[in-house]
Amino acid sequence: MNHNSLNINMDMGSLDIDHISNMRREFFYNKDYEWWDQVQAGDVVVDVGTCVGMFSCLALDSGASKVYMIEPNRELLETAIKNTNPYVINAKESPVVPCHAAIMNNTHMIQHVYNSDKAGEFKPLKFKEFIEHYDIKKIDYLKVDCEGGEYDIFTKENFDWIYENVGHIAVEVHRRHSTSGPSDITKFRDEFLKQYQVEGKVKYQHEFIGEAIWNDEYIQSEDFSVLPAEFMVYFTNRK
Repeated sequence: MNHNSLNINMDMGSLDIDHISNMRREFFYNKDYEWWDQVQAGDVVVDVGTCVGMFSCLALDSGASKVYMIEPNRELLETAIKNTNPYVINAKESPVVPCHAAIMNNTHMIQHVYNSDKAGEFKPLKFKEFIEHYDIKKIDYLKVDCEGGEYDIFTKENFDWIYENVGHIAVEVHRRHSTSGPSDITKFRDEFLKQYQVEGKVKYQHEFIGEAIWNDEYIQSEDFSVLPAEFMVYFTNRK
């Protein structure tokens, strides 16, 4: 039985009003994660950067069979568990797997975790460690919004597994998470995104971003008017 867990009155935990406003705009107005493709009934979903569980709720409302919620801030993760709880109560097998961790190769990324000073201790996991720990064979929908941590997921090392086993990907790309921003996004573009681009499997929410991301001058620039500080990229191998 599906519920309406994603709703305007859901528990937003300790988020400040600006963050709440931004997330409501993403989910209820822009519908960022439904822009190209949607979670389908039976999908296995991984939600990297779960926060209070808005995308996880959307996935469950859409009929996902399993949702892995990855969030380093324990307080926010507990709110996400509360928000997805209607799908857990009386379930023969829980469709929700909360993971108190951050997907990252380098621990210096911890400082970029949202509310890192209140997050408490959490486990840094490499993407392949996460996959192996939960014995995940495929991901139908991978959502990533983790403040620069995306560059530790979409790497040359992980390319083959993701290309062969992940259906649809929606990622918020960050440019100003670190001084390494320009080199991070260039590496992501050239070592990961390029093959999807060549095969016509990439879309950008705004056409100008699809042009600017391939311009090194825009990537190096601190002017965010052409290539924004954060923007959505979608790439897919859905059949």
